[in-house]
Amino acid sequence: MSRACVIFKTCVQAMKDGVLIEREGRSDKEFHFQNWFKKRLEAIDLNYVFGRYPAKPDGNQYPVLDLVFCHGSFLNADHEYVHQNKSFRGFGSYGDILVRDRKMYVAPTPYALAEGTAHRRTLLLPAAYPVDDDLVEVGTLTRREVAHVVVAYSFDLRTNDFSTTLVPNPQAGTEHVFKGVP
Repeated sequence: MSRACVIFKTCVQAMKDGVLIEREGRSDKEFHFQNWFKKRLEAIDLNYVFGRYPAKPDGNQYPVLDLVFCHGSFLNADHEYVHQNKSFRGFGSYGDILVRDRKMYVAPTPYALAEGTAHRRTLLLPAAYPVDDDLVEVGTLTRREVAHVVVAYSFDLRTNDFSTTLVPNPQAGTEHVFKGVP
């Protein structure tokens, strides 16, 4: 049994068993779902998990409404880039402020990319990945690489403007096929 299948099944079973998200309190706005998943997580490789919960929960316990467990290549086919957080001192009128470049990536979620994921439990894997016999493929989704990719950006502190540098994508047009498993 693959690790992805094991972890996906563990999360699905927890949802079926009614294992609720528990937040520390109303001020916990960020980590409650991650903590729910962390309790079920063992070692995984290149996988992301997305879960949704009620927009206005009644109290500090509530259900996971839907779950998508997807391979990292579903969000980005390029696995070579590893970001590094960088910083420099010298900003500000006294020259002693540190500016940190902490990259934040916001990918579209599988809910936006794949129809039929709302209110369901879905595992998205590359088509060539094996799936356990008790999981049945329900469809495929193809993602196509773009013609140009961003290789650099700059930020103008005076105008608050970003600019990007694009280069041709050597993998432009390459299609990546993924299978969906409920």
